[in-house]
Amino acid sequence: MSDSSTRGAATQATRHTPTLLRGAIIAMTLVIASLGAGLLAGEVLLRVAFDPSRVLDGDALWEYEWRHRQAARGSAQRPQYSFDTFDAELGWRPAASFQSAEVRTNSQGIRADRDFSLEPEAGISRIVLIGDSFTWGEEVSNDETFAARLEHHLGDWDVINLGVHGYGTDQQLLRLRRDGFPFEPNVVLLAFYEENLYRNVVSFRDYAKPRFRVQNDQLILENTPVPTPEEVLAREQRLPRSFLWVVARRLLRKTAVAWGWGLDASEAWMVTQAILDAAKRETEDREAEFVLMYIPYSGFRRPGPVEPLLTDWARETGTAYVNLRERFLEMPATDQDRLYDGHWTPYGNERVAMLMAEFLRQRASAGGPDSSSEATR
Repeated sequence: MSDSSTRGAATQATRHTPTLLRGAIIAMTLVIASLGAGLLAGEVLLRVAFDPSRVLDGDALWEYEWRHRQAARGSAQRPQYSFDTFDAELGWRPAASFQSAEVRTNSQGIRADRDFSLEPEAGISRIVLIGDSFTWGEEVSNDETFAARLEHHLGDWDVINLGVHGYGTDQQLLRLRRDGFPFEPNVVLLAFYEENLYRNVVSFRDYAKPRFRVQNDQLILENTPVPTPEEVLAREQRLPRSFLWVVARRLLRKTAVAWGWGLDASEAWMVTQAILDAAKRETEDREAEFVLMYIPYSGFRRPGPVEPLLTDWARETGTAYVNLRERFLEMPATDQDRLYDGHWTPYGNERVAMLMAEFLRQRASAGGPDSSSEATR
């Protein structure tokens, strides 16, 4: 090719370069504009066509639902359940001396048919249970709760049920400190349900609640004293600026949790681990034994994402540990099907009580915390 032809081709290419660049910029601008329009349309659709309870997440969702329940009832004083009362330290707790066909509490606000003296009777051991609705005994009568059945099977033990529906491990620790340790327990049993992990990083659930953050390896308590219902209703709820971002973030989190991505490095586990450390340390400082019981979801034939974290923590800290999922899988399939109906059925409460009574008797006969081969099971 001649020099003149080469120069002509180069000149023609140079002329076309601005045209190509302009085309690329226009195309990119259209893509960005289309994406922005799509995001805006999605945001508008979520805000206009969907009930916020189907979009919101975390604190915002729980507070939104609570406000709507209060509006329907026409009273800021009435809690979610008739046996609840406001508690400035814990958010909510069982009311004292409550009586209904299924639920009865004593004068100390404990689900029981008798009061407990602070000092145990001679020859009687004591176990304090802390947990959520499974420990409380959701959907069963007083006599059918795990606590009542455990006391029946142990015989010479007081079983003090400090479980409260909806509680996270944070509230459980706070109630143990205030209401549990004064009873001088020999054993503290923390019943950890899978969902508790996520309750530990919200400040609103069934109602406003305290929560911990970890700062410089220390637990820092926030949102206390808990605001009264009137104070909550007097302020306008702050909703997220972007509903679309809330939905996207929730989908990402659910995907990560389902696959176990990064849960061990999450804020939820960091806070939960610090709470468990504190509960164990403070229990042992009082010369009592700390026991961790893992409660799986009702679909327990597959392991839950929190289970390996608790199992590893129990092994690393030398904590007595009962993995109920493993115990349930040892049962015949017909028995497994009778354990849950949302929460534990009366049969489920009975079987768990039998398992835990056997576990505690074995540890007692073996001589204490370090003697059981079950400690990391």
